Amino acid sequence: FIIILLFSLSITLSASDVKKESIMYSDSLSLDHYYAQDHTQIRAGAKQPCMIFMFGGGFFTGSKDDARYLKYYKTLAENGIHVFAIDYRLGLKSIVNSVRDNRNISAGEMISALENSIDMAVEDLYKATSCILENAGKWGIDTHRIMASGSSAGAITVLQTDYERANRTELAAAYLPEGFSYAGVISFAGAVF
Repeated sequence: FIIILLFSLSITLSASDVKKESIMYSDSLSLDHYYAQDHTQIRAGAKQPCMIFMFGGGFFTGSKDDARYLKYYKTLAENGIHVFAIDYRLGLKSIVNSVRDNRNISAGEMISALENSIDMAVEDLYKATSCILENAGKWGIDTHRIMASGSSAGAITVLQTDYERANRTELAAAYLPEGFSYAGVISFAGAVF
């Protein structure tokens, strides 16, 4: 009897399916939207929080589809948080390839390339945030509970993004509405450049 009960419970727990859909948010960049299949809260008019996630990889590698992140997405979605895992431009890819081809890169070139990579990633996060804000009604997103998180290079990006938002830089002003604020920022090993 206990085995049957445990089996039934495991089927019930795994039945909380999480759906994934991909959306283009900028030129060749997409975001993957993970959410729980049960939309009873949305149908009742309750808006839900969301988490934007940026993968790690040193600004030259990585993927939003990395298996290491999937449990994070699923756990958040099962708990009523929409997850938007985003692609972003990897600005150090060409520098890393140059180093691999034995081309000498000066410290100045490397710093400049890193700054440019961070700026590109920040801009891509702003574009993704803007896309989510524009579609919040359709997706049932509470625009006052949009959070950002990232790992490694993604962590650097989310911190830099919120720093620039708080200081209303030109880039932030170009994409985010006046008064917008992330409800929270979670950095898995990153720093403000």
